Amino acid sequence: MDKIGKKIAQLSPQQRALLEEYLKNKKSSKSENKKPKSLPKIEPDFENKYLPFPLTDIQEAYWVGRGHNLELGNVSTHIDREVDYINLDLPKFERAWQKIINRHDALRTIVLDDGTQQILPQIPPYKIQVIDLQNQTEDAITEGGTQSAITQSGTQSVIASKLVEIRKNLSHEVLDCKQATLFKIIATVLSPEKTKLHFSYDALILDGFSSQILLGELYQLYNNPQTELKTLELSFRDYVLALENWKKTPKYDLAKNYWLEKLKTLPPRPELELNQVIQNIKKPKFEVLILQLDQKNWQKLKEKGTKKSLTPSGILLSAFSQILRLWSKKPEFTINLTFFDRLGFHPQVNDIAGDFTSIVLLGVENHSETDFVNQAKQLQQQLWSDIDNHLFTGVKVVRELAKQKRISPQALMPIVFTSF
Repeated sequence: MDKIGKKIAQLSPQQRALLEEYLKNKKSSKSENKKPKSLPKIEPDFENKYLPFPLTDIQEAYWVGRGHNLELGNVSTHIDREVDYINLDLPKFERAWQKIINRHDALRTIVLDDGTQQILPQIPPYKIQVIDLQNQTEDAITEGGTQSAITQSGTQSVIASKLVEIRKNLSHEVLDCKQATLFKIIATVLSPEKTKLHFSYDALILDGFSSQILLGELYQLYNNPQTELKTLELSFRDYVLALENWKKTPKYDLAKNYWLEKLKTLPPRPELELNQVIQNIKKPKFEVLILQLDQKNWQKLKEKGTKKSLTPSGILLSAFSQILRLWSKKPEFTINLTFFDRLGFHPQVNDIAGDFTSIVLLGVENHSETDFVNQAKQLQQQLWSDIDNHLFTGVKVVRELAKQKRISPQALMPIVFTSF
């Protein structure tokens, strides 16, 4: 049984039903018969691996967004997370992480002034910053404090305050993209047994799926330093250049024509009530608000969606859009959707790290007279059709829109929906 057959065999009946629904919709698509049957295969270019190469569309958008000339610019797109460890051997962890750096080109990639990126053959050994919060005393945190140890509750307050400070610094840090490295790891030692690791990395070099690859391999190398991971031949540079060549094919022209036609009717961004003028925000600060469904209700929601041929992402997308409609001055608008776009140019495409993110613009029409399920189905079907033409990326669509309307640099489509 081939790999695809094995994966299909592992699907639940509900998942297979959704897959059949998706394939049925794709088969009826007008563009289906025009698609090439297979992707071109690429050979790794070892000789030129360390030469500069272009940024992808989304990388270029991130890079430009670091400047102060755009609305909501002057900020980097990055991810930070925390993981608690018990009895962590930090030197051992650091050695394992160094192996990951040596293995994955993305962790040795910089962005040059001309808007190209470059893989460095090697970088200096990475040292994890250590912050020791054990045995905190009042005089360690207050001016002219007492010599006596503070109470347990006071110690916890000190630790909490320091963690808040670390998170605040990491959350809006803009790393120099011309200098290695575009990631940071901080180890906060809370007790002899407990250590909290703070991971922060710039989306210029890594997407969410890539971080899972790195953490999975890191886990293997830490727990078994003798682990021999398979050699990576493909580089992100190979992939990006193959993608550039793929854009010279009829497939790209079809996608471009699809979006140029769609631009004629694509709604604007949601018109939301704002507390201040966006142009006056010179250093934007973003906050994370979390609402979480418990496992039982989430499972029920997914099961109901499956019966209606709706994916979990399709359900959430529809709910997100309807909530936006409540706040938008106009019922029709366009939002950004992110997805991981790893085309099968090489067997190792799913093994390497990099920023494979792409975006697609989704026009949300006003179907207020339709019930939630049918609205979700219409939106899901529209999304599938748009993703079929993803080679002309959402970044390019926005640029084309700005050019047609002669709009000065601004956040044309600032609302983003992401679902993994």
